[in-house]
Amino acid sequence: MFESYFEYKNDQFILTKPLVETENVYGVGAVVQDYLVKIRKTRSGELVIPYSGGIDSSFLLLCYQDCINQGRLSEDDYEIISFDFLPEERPDKIKYWFADTYLDLKINYTPITLDETYFKSLFKFVHTLKFKPYQFGVNSQVYSFSLYPNKTFIMFDVVNVINYKVFPAGISHVVNDYNVINLFSYYNVALSYWIKNGYLTFAPPPKDVYEISSNISTLSYFNKPYFSLVFCYPQLYSLYPKRLTLSNIKMETQALGYKLWDDFKDQSGLRFEYPACMYLPNGDRVTSIEQTQEYFNV
Repeated sequence: MFESYFEYKNDQFILTKPLVETENVYGVGAVVQDYLVKIRKTRSGELVIPYSGGIDSSFLLLCYQDCINQGRLSEDDYEIISFDFLPEERPDKIKYWFADTYLDLKINYTPITLDETYFKSLFKFVHTLKFKPYQFGVNSQVYSFSLYPNKTFIMFDVVNVINYKVFPAGISHVVNDYNVINLFSYYNVALSYWIKNGYLTFAPPPKDVYEISSNISTLSYFNKPYFSLVFCYPQLYSLYPKRLTLSNIKMETQALGYKLWDDFKDQSGLRFEYPACMYLPNGDRVTSIEQTQEYFNV
């Protein structure tokens, strides 16, 4: 059940299982619910589902809520923590609205102030990582998790994206030794998510797609479509489009945060990881689903 489908070796993402598409567009919800139940039964420590107000974390909470309603889990099995970055220019109305409207769960809203101490600690933390994603949001998130070393955080961070590419965040949760379990790294979860003609082989956007707003990630849902999550829980559609990390804090703090992060990347001398290609164990780059199935004799 907890079998992966890739390894990261010699700076390459190597498939260890074939890519297989599914025609069941509703399957991922039930699969993730099973994993939440199994993880709770097999782990004795404190488990946390983080809530950012985005589609991934909202999907996990809806799955957890269904498990509670079905009697498979209790409200005490998972803690829910939501980090509120300060100083705010305005509250994240969408995050609070979605929770109040669709979630009957206790959420621990935890403030984190973005000041000089925070950034110094963040940069020191990044130095300790074996695999360093380039995104400020990803690193600030896992740094926040590291402040709770006795808790394990459950994520649903996609690994594969369209055109047979992989995102560094999904790899980092597997390579780095920190307190995160990424459900998408399990083969059965990925199999339930790769819907036919709607994910791995989804057509990329035209190159001239423009940015609607500085606080909206226009390309995000093209690179990693969320069709199957929305099929399971249509209310997730209300969270489109994706809001960028720190979009709700004061503009001067937001600008300073990204500037400090960009300066750190440029001046630290560290290697940061960007979207990469998939490879087969024989060294061939993955260019089709059929290629992987032929290699693994499926």
